[in-house]
Amino acid sequence: MKTMSRVSAALLALMVVYSAAKVFPIYVNYTLFSKDLRIDARLLSAQGNSEDNLRDAFYRDAEQHNIPIDRANIKLEIDSTNLRIRRVSASYDAPLDLFFFQTTLHLHPQYPEDVHGRSMTYRLLLATAGLLMGLFWFFKGMVIFRKYRIVANTPVTPIRGMAMGLVQIRGKAVGKNTLVSPVSHSPCFLYRVKIGQWEGDSSGSGLWAPHMTDVGWVPFFLEDETGKVLVNPRDAKYDLEQTAQVEVAKSPGMLTGSDWGESDQPSTSPGLWASPSELRRYVYRVASGTRTPLYQGADLASPSQAGSQQEKWPGASTGALAALASLFLFRRTNPAGDPTSASPGDFRLTEECILPDSLYEILGTCSENPEAQTEVERQVIAMGENAPTLLISSRSESELKENLRSRSLRHVFGGGSLAIACAAALLEALGYLW
Repeated sequence: MKTMSRVSAALLALMVVYSAAKVFPIYVNYTLFSKDLRIDARLLSAQGNSEDNLRDAFYRDAEQHNIPIDRANIKLEIDSTNLRIRRVSASYDAPLDLFFFQTTLHLHPQYPEDVHGRSMTYRLLLATAGLLMGLFWFFKGMVIFRKYRIVANTPVTPIRGMAMGLVQIRGKAVGKNTLVSPVSHSPCFLYRVKIGQWEGDSSGSGLWAPHMTDVGWVPFFLEDETGKVLVNPRDAKYDLEQTAQVEVAKSPGMLTGSDWGESDQPSTSPGLWASPSELRRYVYRVASGTRTPLYQGADLASPSQAGSQQEKWPGASTGALAALASLFLFRRTNPAGDPTSASPGDFRLTEECILPDSLYEILGTCSENPEAQTEVERQVIAMGENAPTLLISSRSESELKENLRSRSLRHVFGGGSLAIACAAALLEALGYLW
């Protein structure tokens, strides 16, 4: 299933790149021709040229940029009193062959530009971005709906009565080894920190764009009244309660990591959150690819017991999110309603944890543990090969099902509606709904 998803994503990305490579030159030529049209209209108008000479000059501009246009499609409006150009426009059809789809783009450059002409490129970009976003939300909703069906069709089983294969269990997280979470300094078996970076300005225009995600864990047990079982949370999907969220200013030292020795240990005073300097040190370690659980261990018998996963968003992705934010004029405000005081490059850290003695719902594959050292470790809940699902949630079974169902409906219907609306807007901008 994972392989098929990756192949589908790669094919979709290839189609998008191929389509962009075909469409981009058409709009580059359109932009250059519009610029020449504006310049020549100003220059030639002041020289008092005849209408035929003006039309010939504009036609030569079109030929220079490989614009498929006829002289008859170049329209001129000339003021009869001073023989100056009031308006010049040119309509043409640019064929677009996408191999799997053939169409024609209807383009209409003119000078002076009216509201329709000025906004055409903006509307095309906005409609395309909305279409892609709608499709992304729609397919994400289908993935969430698949999770909902798995949860709904897999009843909760007592730990002692588990069979090998896909199971759903509920119990209390217990274990002798814990980590200390990076932000709130909470003893935990797993922490996930989402690191966002401010893409915008200090006036409030912009957004917290995803930048990095860091997950650290140690194996733990899930215990109910019938027994307990070992859990390996590697590659799991999480639905956990938020334990902390802080914002920290970017420091010049973060560019080089100066003054931060990698052997420095965090101050892990219980109940005392990490200081700004410690948070910046943590962000630097995540950015440099350091296994952060090695610096968050509280009572580990061996560093090899700690697991770590890190994900970094490419800069192009965060830049694209910032561009979309500027298009939609997103604003981030604090609870008082004032614009955020964040500056470009500042970080927001959102922490979620699996805490000792808290109840969790786990959907995963039960199998034999080849590394078992005691009888209680003989079985392990982990990501399965035949059923690649591992979901850990702090919600109850009914709450989890309702959350997945509502999220899937919002994504499917919201994303589908957005995709349909933006597809209609795109066709209208291209002239197919005239």
